[in-house]
Amino acid sequence: PWSNAVHRADPVPPHGVASFLRRALDIAASVTVLVLFGWAMLLIALWVRLDSDGPAIFAQTRVGLNGRTFTCYKFRT
Repeated sequence: PWSNAVHRADPVPPHGVASFLRRALDIAASVTVLVLFGWAMLLIALWVRLDSDGPAIFAQTRVGLNGRTFTCYKFRT
């Protein structure tokens, strides 16, 4: 039967070397995507800006891990 319980994808967060390697992989992947697709993101931002009034990117406050809030930046569509 289905329950209303919240299930975490990674119930035990990594510690020590595993935590460092996971963070390093996250950063390396982010930099790779930015280098490969940064030009496209600039073109999208320019297109949105030229097509309508207002900024191409807007900020939205969201709730993250342990209830901490963070700012998420998104393309305006």
